[in-house]
Amino acid sequence: LAEPNPGVVLNFRAVSNRSYSVLCRDTLAVGPWQNLTNIEAAPTNRGIVLTNLAPASGERYYRLVTPAR
Repeated sequence: LAEPNPGVVLNFRAVSNRSYSVLCRDTLAVGPWQNLTNIEAAPTNRGIVLTNLAPASGERYYRLVTPAR
């Protein structure tokens, strides 16, 4: 029986009036960053929580950029 993939929970504090992109890739050294999601700008600061399934390889790296791409 395979165990369920719990995934990864990412959270950060989004600053008002800024948009963000969450990028990911499976290796740190090489390869392009893939866009996981975009977070639209909002008039107030707020907490953001995202869940992403863990990759089959067991590794994934994340990067947060602003403004959104």
